[in-house]
Amino acid sequence: MLSKKAKYAIKALLRLAQHEQGEPMRIADLARAEQIPPKFLELILLGLKNHGMLQSRKGKGGGYSLARDPSDIYLGQIVRMFDRPLAPVPCASQTAYVPCADCRDEAVCRVHLAMKEVRDATAKVLDGTSLASLRHKVDLALPTELTPSSSGLSSIEAMVHHVRAFGPVVRLELNRVQDGGMIEAHIPRAHYEPLGITRGQRVFVSPTSVRVFAQTA
Repeated sequence: MLSKKAKYAIKALLRLAQHEQGEPMRIADLARAEQIPPKFLELILLGLKNHGMLQSRKGKGGGYSLARDPSDIYLGQIVRMFDRPLAPVPCASQTAYVPCADCRDEAVCRVHLAMKEVRDATAKVLDGTSLASLRHKVDLALPTELTPSSSGLSSIEAMVHHVRAFGPVVRLELNRVQDGGMIEAHIPRAHYEPLGITRGQRVFVSPTSVRVFAQTA
C-alpha cells in the first residue's frame, strides 16, 4: 500500500511541475493547494530536496521548485524513496534482495514466482511513468469549461479575443459571432497546443471540445 508520505510527495511534485514558469512555491501555498498538513509537507519536501528532486530559495519570493525536468522524475523513484522496495517480499526485490530462510528453491517457490510478477508489474507502471507523462494524462482528462454556462447549446461560433495560459489550463476569451457577447472557454493545454489557436481565429466551442473554423486575414 502506498504510504501517505509517498502519496503527498507525488501530489506536491505534480503541483510544482505545473506551477507557472517553474517559480518557487511557498510551503503554505502548496499545503493549501493539495490539502497536506504543512509540518508533514515540510519534512517530505526536505527529503525530496536531499535526494536532488527539489531546490529551495529563501527570502521574499522564495519556496520550493523542481531541481530536475519533470520528464526525468519517475514515480518509481519517489515511491522507493519513501516506501523502500516495490516488491511485496524481499526475495522478489531487485534493489534489496534477501533470500527467504524457509525456502529450499526459489525457482519452484509459488509464493516467490507470484510476488515477482507483482513486483515486475508494479515496476513497469511506476518506472515508466514520469511527472511529465502523468501531468499530460491529467491534462487530457480535463473537460472544456465554458463561462457563462452554455447548457442546451451544442456548439457556439466565436472569435478568439485573447489567449492566456494558467499551468495546465488555457483560457480563451471569445466573442460570440451571433450576438457579440463575451464568453470564456477553459481548455486543457494538451488539447489547445495541437490546435495552434491564436487571436482573431474563428472557432466552434462546445462543452466538450474546441474546433478551429478558419483563420482570419
